[in-house]
Amino acid sequence: MYEARVRAVAGAAAGPFTQYVRIPVSGGTLAAPTSFTASVNGNAVLLSWNLASTAGLTGLVLEALSGPGGVVVQQFPITVSTSTSLTLPTGAYTVRLRSVGAGTSGPSNEVSFTAPSCSPGASIPLSVSSLYGHATVSWPRVPGALSYTISASENGVPKLSAPLAATTTFVSSPVAAANYAVTLTANVGACGSLAGSLAFTASNNPPPGPRGAAGLGLGVTTGMVASAANAIAAQYPGALARSCGNNEWLFRLLQRLRQQDNRFGLNWKRGVVGDPSQDVITYNFSNVPDNQATAAHIYAWDTISNHCGSNPVPNAANITNSNGQAGWTVLPYLQAGFTP
Repeated sequence: MYEARVRAVAGAAAGPFTQYVRIPVSGGTLAAPTSFTASVNGNAVLLSWNLASTAGLTGLVLEALSGPGGVVVQQFPITVSTSTSLTLPTGAYTVRLRSVGAGTSGPSNEVSFTAPSCSPGASIPLSVSSLYGHATVSWPRVPGALSYTISASENGVPKLSAPLAATTTFVSSPVAAANYAVTLTANVGACGSLAGSLAFTASNNPPPGPRGAAGLGLGVTTGMVASAANAIAAQYPGALARSCGNNEWLFRLLQRLRQQDNRFGLNWKRGVVGDPSQDVITYNFSNVPDNQATAAHIYAWDTISNHCGSNPVPNAANITNSNGQAGWTVLPYLQAGFTP
């Protein structure tokens, strides 16, 4: 790697030096990145490329050129990857990549673009899954999106309009079995907005899987909870030890129980949606749809003794008659990425 600068000289007069430019010199057998492309939305650009091999590769260097076929004016190190996102000031850019290791590869192809660069683009493709009365709406990342707004109607009646951070998933609170229309709008800054819409029918039916008959006794279910709690505590002792403020152990316990009977769920503490109990397992013994089951329809157990103490231990204490305002749910469990 060399650094160079130049200045103009005419007789005894000499102009100022330019800034230093770093000039990589090829060495070793590193292959240059290929298929280098740029996707621009507003002032956000997504650069992507392919790597023939990562053997001997310790990093990459992005070179900004003075123009197409021009000289290097600035360099930026990049970790070994196949894409990077940048937010750039307004202007015209030409860039290329090199692989870096014991030596430096030759350059990739150059790409030129202007920021902001806006195009209408296609509508945002949405997908939805409806499970236990929860609707999960998903979409691919929109390059340059600063935020989103999601709105929904139920049987033609507006029900929701909410801002979202830059994300790719929205999970609803429990919804009734009905027809819904969802619209997602992405704010892409200087490019305005893109939108996508989707209509679907939500169902409160549970997914296929083991399911006990309505009316299964409290004694039977208590035994199932006790056995599963002891097994998960033995399998994940660290998760139990850090269960105060952490739901990993509780979610693993629920996962094991739902492999036996998908009537098992978690608990909305005091019936407040969004406030899950951190150590309570519930069971819908009734014919009421799971996500509509409240204290009158569920058994409940405290599954951790000395929960936030120095030595938490597995438990299966029946709190069915003292659970007060309660509500069956699996929403926090699904949001954590566990299998239904």
